[in-house]
Amino acid sequence: MLNEALLRWQHATVVSGHFIARQGDRIPAERVAVSVLRSPVDRFLSEYHYNKFDIDNLLVDAANRAGNLDAYLEYLRHTPAIVPHTQMEMLYPLGTESQKRLNIEEKLAAALKTVDHFELIGIQEKMEDFCQILCAKFQWPLAPPARINVTSRRLLIDDLPPRQRRAIEELLEPETILYAHAQKRFKQDQRRFMLSSVPNEERPRSTSISENQANIPPPKQDFGDLRCEINTVEIVGRVSGPGQVMTGEVLDIMLYATSKEALNEVVAGIAIKDELGSLAFGTNSHLLGTQYALTPGKYVFKFTTLNRLGPGTYSVDAALTPGASHYDGCFHWRHNAAKFNVIAYATSHFEGRVLLDIDLNIEATSPDTTWHQKSAAIEKVAARSFGNASKPLTDFYSSVEVMSIVSNVQRGSDLLLQVKLTNHGQEAWPAHGRYPVKLSYRWLTPDGQTLVADGLRTDLPGDLEPGASVVTFMHVRTPDMQGQFHLAASPVQEHVSWFIDRDRSNGADLPVTVI
Repeated sequence: MLNEALLRWQHATVVSGHFIARQGDRIPAERVAVSVLRSPVDRFLSEYHYNKFDIDNLLVDAANRAGNLDAYLEYLRHTPAIVPHTQMEMLYPLGTESQKRLNIEEKLAAALKTVDHFELIGIQEKMEDFCQILCAKFQWPLAPPARINVTSRRLLIDDLPPRQRRAIEELLEPETILYAHAQKRFKQDQRRFMLSSVPNEERPRSTSISENQANIPPPKQDFGDLRCEINTVEIVGRVSGPGQVMTGEVLDIMLYATSKEALNEVVAGIAIKDELGSLAFGTNSHLLGTQYALTPGKYVFKFTTLNRLGPGTYSVDAALTPGASHYDGCFHWRHNAAKFNVIAYATSHFEGRVLLDIDLNIEATSPDTTWHQKSAAIEKVAARSFGNASKPLTDFYSSVEVMSIVSNVQRGSDLLLQVKLTNHGQEAWPAHGRYPVKLSYRWLTPDGQTLVADGLRTDLPGDLEPGASVVTFMHVRTPDMQGQFHLAASPVQEHVSWFIDRDRSNGADLPVTVI
């Protein structure tokens, strides 16, 4: 994938290869971006014969190897979903911000736009000339390009019967249009760098990706029609608790969602990314063989797995779609919906970034050899324990008294309200640990509809014992819209419960005018 390659080799001077992009990805503005296209018919013949004769250890379309060229062309005519518009498919995602499935015409238009975004465009039949352009661009000494990975047995274009050539050209018509545009760009670049003796700073330069895309808004992080909405995403280690997990510990990733109408097909998906944003793992219920039909209401989709990721910080993207791909429609997609830390190894029988299941065996392979198995003298491993675990509460009794005057407040502003918080229960409220108690709020409309479900959190200054009170400041952010609202303040034990969800008298309700 393009973004993963740029992350992995970000310190390399040159990054090259066949890159796959997702719709909305961009050509990196901080680099000189170069692409080389090839005659579609020539590329088709080369790939067909290469897959048929030159590789035996990779998975390729079985129909490619099963018959002759005529049979393969007939197969493609009746299977349009796999027609090899390879160059268009690789380029078009860089020319669109759309998160919907595009038709052939839309893909071609996006691919043509992408060609214009590259700093330099080459064509393979003029590779020597293109290498001269590169040498002129970077003031390198001229060197002939070496040909590698050449197909051993193949037909050339001129060897094709006219009917076969016409059949290939009909299949690859969008590629032919794209290639003609690339040829035009190449000729423009060739004219610009015709005189290699002209210093770099005096040569005309093509419009760079950063200039072409200066006015294009960044891709949306959250999108969808919200008929089924992801409210929150929670990540819990079965032992370590919320927001953290050990390598070798069972991990739950929970998508809390609200379906606003009856839906016949809902697919839930997650993507786990590492510190650099590179995809570590992704799946969805469709790939796991399941999709759901929902009536209106609230749901929790729970993905459970043994965590095999090594120590580090990870983020989770979450999605609810009506099908296997969000390009066919999307209820809700949330980027960076939650984060979690892999804090340590739960076991000590391996090293590295990924936990694998290993089955070790031995067998004698020479005559007259014997072996027997015995237990190794295993080094003792210290027993480990957690510190402040802070168990979930079993009773939720409190009072919240707002000691500040709240009447008219500015929209989209931050407030500090002095409050007195009292623990009327029989258990101490932990201020830290796995399930801390914090002070928060919700914004409600006058008819009781929730406007902001999860307000900012205010830490308690310390554990609050039964019967004790504390006076502190609560951090509140006002809504971005004007109107009459209610501020519902309440303690909340993280990942357990809001106190006002147990009994409304546990909190405070204040009418507020936002201006």
